[in-house]
Amino acid sequence: ATAFADLGFKPVGMYFARLNLSTFARTDDEQRLFVRTVQQNIAQAAGVTDAAVGDGVPLDFIYRNVRVAPFDAARNGAGGPFVIAHTTRVGPRYLEAIGTRLLAGREIDANDREGAEQVVLLSEPLARQLFPSGDALGSRVTFALSGGAQQTYTVVGITADLMSTQMGNPRPQLFLSLAQHPAPTVDVIARSAPSDSSMRGAFHNAIADGLRTIS
Repeated sequence: ATAFADLGFKPVGMYFARLNLSTFARTDDEQRLFVRTVQQNIAQAAGVTDAAVGDGVPLDFIYRNVRVAPFDAARNGAGGPFVIAHTTRVGPRYLEAIGTRLLAGREIDANDREGAEQVVLLSEPLARQLFPSGDALGSRVTFALSGGAQQTYTVVGITADLMSTQMGNPRPQLFLSLAQHPAPTVDVIARSAPSDSSMRGAFHNAIADGLRTIS
């Protein structure tokens, strides 16, 4: 239990299926409907206590790093302090699904959709590095996703420290809205009892129903 606590999330009882959306659906609208249907179905499966979607899970060894800085420092030409942070695009209840804690503020929720204010959660180590005075909530940060332009985000929550792509320290992370920044590959994540043999069938049925929805 201590070893799992040190990870900052709960791998026992966490299940996920990685979906390359282009293999299931052609248009953006079809992909959104497909993912929504799969998530709703897996959430209703017997024994599932939480379900969510993100473009990664802790320790998936997929590197999604950005250089992030406080917006005011970047705007004033201070040149930083930039911090290398691991990014994950997430939907509502992602933290519950992976089993990590929200320390302050709020999570990404259904209101964080396209066209709304761009928001971000910072892990506690990243918040401490960027805002040593402790005023991260409500502040703004700036970074550019891979292949994109520099954008500004408002900090709405602080998460517990958790592992990202490797064991060790430091491990600064940020979480942004998947709805605001769609990803071509997503993980549908579920939390259930450990060693639940029914989960493989539950994911199979959820994906099959998602395909029927868009066919």
